[in-house]
Amino acid sequence: MPTKKRRVGFIPRSDVLDLINKLSFESNLSISKIINILVEEALYKRGIFNIKNGKFLNYEKQIKFDNENPIKKENEDKDISNEINKGLAEVRRDGDKIIVRLAEKGSFRSGFADLQPGFKPLLQKVGNSISGSKGLITIEGHTDNVPMAFSERYRSNWDLSAARSAAVADYLLDNSNVKRGRVTIIGLADTKPIMSNSTPQGRAKIRRIEVIIDG
Repeated sequence: MPTKKRRVGFIPRSDVLDLINKLSFESNLSISKIINILVEEALYKRGIFNIKNGKFLNYEKQIKFDNENPIKKENEDKDISNEINKGLAEVRRDGDKIIVRLAEKGSFRSGFADLQPGFKPLLQKVGNSISGSKGLITIEGHTDNVPMAFSERYRSNWDLSAARSAAVADYLLDNSNVKRGRVTIIGLADTKPIMSNSTPQGRAKIRRIEVIIDG
């Protein structure tokens, strides 16, 4: 009588997602691409998918899998590859730190720190993505070197950059599982430019939010 195979060991779901995120950063592939590779391999092992020709062997099983696959939906909620392709976000590694750089375009109105509605879906994905990380999170606000015009709310770019980083932090804390004790906000005004302030294009790049995960 054949013996039933036993599962050896167990990896918690959060650890699996951490591994997927690590593979994504190290291989420079989007999370969705990593997931697709893993899913195709799993379906191949189950006799549902033919890796050689990229076709499903059983259409009904394909539909059932798509409808019941929570990881697929969860990673769609984290994947910012479309935003990266549009120039709205950038992800890079600096030693042990992961830096998510969010462009100013569509995030805030000039001279204000209120989140624009179109910016919130990207923040939601960022929040979902970093919720499972274990390191400290720093949210930096950056402006260009153009002095603030008359404003009743902000006396300088220091105030504005701090208010913007606080607005991003508040949204992440209210709409994801990021814990309050992990988050620090910093307003840096124009002290850390990544391009020259001498052109409109350069100033647009400098105006940004950076979400830094340390460790």
